[in-house]
Amino acid sequence: MRQWRQHWFVILLGGVVALAALAPQLGSGQGPLRTASWSPLLVPLLFLISGLILRTHEVRAAAADWRLHVFTQGFSLALLPVAFWAMALLLGAAHVDAALCTGVVVLGALSTTTTSGVTFTRVSGGDEAGALFNATLGSLLGVVVSPLLILLATGRHGALPVGDMISGLALQVVLPVVVGQIVQALAPRPLAAMRGALGLASQWLLLVLVWQVFCDSVARGFSPSVAQVAGIGALMLAAHLAAVAGAFHLSGWRIWRLSRPRRTAAVICATQKTVALGLPLMRIVFAGDPDLAALILPLLVYHMLQLVIASVAAPWWRRWNAVQTTPGSPGVPPL
Repeated sequence: MRQWRQHWFVILLGGVVALAALAPQLGSGQGPLRTASWSPLLVPLLFLISGLILRTHEVRAAAADWRLHVFTQGFSLALLPVAFWAMALLLGAAHVDAALCTGVVVLGALSTTTTSGVTFTRVSGGDEAGALFNATLGSLLGVVVSPLLILLATGRHGALPVGDMISGLALQVVLPVVVGQIVQALAPRPLAAMRGALGLASQWLLLVLVWQVFCDSVARGFSPSVAQVAGIGALMLAAHLAAVAGAFHLSGWRIWRLSRPRRTAAVICATQKTVALGLPLMRIVFAGDPDLAALILPLLVYHMLQLVIASVAAPWWRRWNAVQTTPGSPGVPPL
């Protein structure tokens, strides 16, 4: 039960992908559930929930720690995008499928996670306030910076008019977030009581989104081999471990003046990538692309691995931060 509480989202994520592979017609656009009629609502709903639960009013005390924020956001939205773009170039030179290479580029362009980075920082004995600030800042920056990085790195603007892209992002991403923040300002106490339920709802919506995307793609002929999936898994594992090692080393430079708890927050938040923002953004940017499932595969695999690795590393972080472990600690939500 403890393992289920910690990793239920990862388990169900694999389950919905398997279900899509076994019965793709069930969730395809024109299948019996007619997902084409309601699946477009999933993206704005996800961002509305993000706006409702973004705790922008609770992070003012951590705002002054500019060195932590510059390091975390710079590593996440500047250094990693370049590193993943270079990796994609090498994979392309090795004749790896072009859609998978593009998925690697998109993965690198995404911001940090909205929740799991904060939770893992807390259970690891790190600076939770700093992690919370960077999760919020990363979510806000990601809405603007990530699409621009994706367009710049992939040249997608040549296939999709920039005006349509901007209007789509404004209606499906920015507007729901703004509405959510306005509602939060008007009714902070009721929303604070509903935060857990809203977070759980967003996770289930993500599972439905993954299921629907894979159903559509498998129905159109997407069928990765076991070797492909294993190769992506090995590559994403190496990429995440290298990112963690690099962030740990760089965060120790004297210029940053980061204490151990703040370094913990910096390393965890800077190296995790958000599926909550990534999937909806890819749904918008690559709308109608028959290779959408292949494009999101690196993100899904990286996301699963970052959760498992963060769970395994938490006891080491606690020892490093000289924090006492507490038996029976609650499970870690996955977003």
